[in-house]
Amino acid sequence: MEQIENKQKKKREAPISIRVPKDRRAAFEYNWKTSGKSLSAFVVERCTGEMGHRQHNAPQEKVTLLARLLADAGAIKAALGKLEATHSSDREIKQLLEKIAHELSLIRKALMAKAGRKS
Repeated sequence: MEQIENKQKKKREAPISIRVPKDRRAAFEYNWKTSGKSLSAFVVERCTGEMGHRQHNAPQEKVTLLARLLADAGAIKAALGKLEATHSSDREIKQLLEKIAHELSLIRKALMAKAGRKS
């Protein structure tokens, strides 16, 4: 019974409502969505200048893009492997393919790091 009384006594403060002008709304929504924060956390952080904690390591759209880039890089590396196997007798092509594969592996490592994964 006492818990119910305590809950009834604690009331939230009234919410603050804002209207973003039409010509600024797209920029506002872009900045908010790419921040990875809830709308409330985004507005409070911007207004107070205090850095809050991030809800996510990266916004979901960026994580999806990173995953797709990783998959595409893997597919490119596989295609390079097939190409190298068919042209293994040509030394110059083989060296070029090895260089490309090495650079691609560096790109994959950077993407993995950005996505918060271990390579």
